[in-house]
Amino acid sequence: MSLDKWKNSLNPNDFFPSGILDNFEEKNKMKITEQELNTLNKQEKQKNAIAHDLGALELRKHKLLHLLDDVLEHQEMTFEEIEEDYGKINIDLKTGEYTEIKKDEKSK
Repeated sequence: MSLDKWKNSLNPNDFFPSGILDNFEEKNKMKITEQELNTLNKQEKQKNAIAHDLGALELRKHKLLHLLDDVLEHQEMTFEEIEEDYGKINIDLKTGEYTEIKKDEKSK
């Protein structure tokens, strides 16, 4: 048997009682403190919650922009219908009063 095969065939657990090496490896792992870990996990949860809320806000914004577009489109159609009945006019949206737009005002 070659030296390499012999080295690869060695199992440390054959020389030490069961579990001793596991305990040794567990003790030698490098870890941050429990408090630091808890702080980081709390911050991660906060970050994820904020990202979720931002996504929900972005979705709401998207829906509102579509609603605004619909309202603007319908308002434009209403103005066109009114223009067919009254001609070119300026409308005071508080009172409903209107003034006719003279031809020289159209070019402005």
